[in-house]
Amino acid sequence: MDFIKETNKYYWIFLLGSIALGLSFPQILINYEGYIIYIIMLIMGLLFLKVDIIDVITHIKSPLTMLYINILNLIVLPILAFFLFSNLNPNLQMAIFLLAALPTGVSSAVFTDLMKGKTSLNLTIVITSNLLCIFTIPLLFFIFYNTSLELDIWGMFINLAKIIFIPFVIAKAIKHAIIPNIVQQLQSYLNLKIIILLSFMIMISFSVGAETLLNTYQTQFKTIAILFGVFVVFQIIGYFTL
Repeated sequence: MDFIKETNKYYWIFLLGSIALGLSFPQILINYEGYIIYIIMLIMGLLFLKVDIIDVITHIKSPLTMLYINILNLIVLPILAFFLFSNLNPNLQMAIFLLAALPTGVSSAVFTDLMKGKTSLNLTIVITSNLLCIFTIPLLFFIFYNTSLELDIWGMFINLAKIIFIPFVIAKAIKHAIIPNIVQQLQSYLNLKIIILLSFMIMISFSVGAETLLNTYQTQFKTIAILFGVFVVFQIIGYFTL
């Protein structure tokens, strides 16, 4: 039990290790790229097991709060990024604009849970922002770059159903119908399972871009550093909008 508590406390070691492994063994790990969506499904399922699903539904039933948060994250933040970074290289500016327009990721809910934050609220934002971004991202690119993004809307809805609604339904069925006390039985181990799954997801994700990253980091170090710094700033802003 002490080992598990220490694991939860030092989860960042797992995450840094997964980045190193992803960059070191891309030829092996890249073969598992297709499994990322299933790892995300498992992570979401475990998070739905941990939180009270009623809380998630309650947040969804507060449309003004959800609208406020999503407008800030999906519309206001990209617009600010567009004007604040207008003097940068156009390609870099567009990359930052896209980064700002992206929805809240699953990893955000994981970190919120590990830091004892409002996981149910964060999960609700993950659900709503991923649904809304299908419409906001093409709209923003059309307005600011006069570019029409050809998105596979139906395919995106299917993926959202896989990573959000299927885990939601299964978790609800397990908690309230099949094994009502499963959370109490597995509470001590859920965080460890989530950390391991998140580490595998990061490992595979970095392996996919490892070749490009390793071949260009010397010439593109400044660009990578700017994007990483902006990403961190966006995460901080997102935190304070809750």
